[in-house]
Amino acid sequence: MFHIQSIGPTGLTFNFSDADPKADAQSDPALMFWLAQRFHRPLYAQDERTRIGDRPNIFHLVWSPGSVVTEPVPEPTRDAIFRAVKAVYFRGAWNDPQAAYVGFKGGDNAANHSHLDLGTFVFDILGKRWALDLGYDEYNLPEYFGKLRYTYYRLRTESHNTLTIDGQNQDTKAKAPILAFRSTPDRAEAVADLTEGYSPKLQRALRGIALLNRRSLLVQDDVVASAPVNLAWNFLTRANITLQGNRALLTQDDKQIEARILSPQGARFEVLPADPPLPQ
Repeated sequence: MFHIQSIGPTGLTFNFSDADPKADAQSDPALMFWLAQRFHRPLYAQDERTRIGDRPNIFHLVWSPGSVVTEPVPEPTRDAIFRAVKAVYFRGAWNDPQAAYVGFKGGDNAANHSHLDLGTFVFDILGKRWALDLGYDEYNLPEYFGKLRYTYYRLRTESHNTLTIDGQNQDTKAKAPILAFRSTPDRAEAVADLTEGYSPKLQRALRGIALLNRRSLLVQDDVVASAPVNLAWNFLTRANITLQGNRALLTQDDKQIEARILSPQGARFEVLPADPPLPQ
């Protein structure tokens, strides 16, 4: 179910850590046909069948006969939590390419292939990905899995949709559990405790994510510091951006959404490049 829930209506995954946004890029999704047979879960096969269309591979053909769905299969829940991975998924609807979708994580910065991205999220709506994860960089970069790993932009905290405090990375050993999760017909929400990632600069850092009316995304950060800090709230996007004070108008092709800062007073958006130097 993690595989199914992690793919948004745009066909892109919530590609945190060294993952690829393309759903079939790092594993063979035809395995869903085999799992459907092995565990008697026709939903697995039905979901994969809708994704492959007329482009099956050899393993789809090998495992297909025993995974044919002959009766309607109930849709998965629109919201899901995976506590071991410390990740949640919300969506406005299934089988609607225009629907809203949110992937949000606490996480474990010491996990294999991890980035320093506790609290990051992605957001899809209107058939576009608006808040994105840049994903992995070239594995052959010097010390990519060694002492230079968190000097590279795509792996640092600043390149993810989370908080950056005083321009520094999160703690490399920090964990962020999901403290709360709720799903109702009109609203889905979750809260992650990011405090370990920012200690000792912050005494508390809680991040709440909510999908309101199944269309609007709310991100709320509750931060306590014993001394003044420089706090940056990051949102990476490929959209064209027009700033209007505490508002930002984001445009992709003929689609448009608005971002608004509700509080604190005086906070403002800035447009910054995401172009680290070569060989990154």
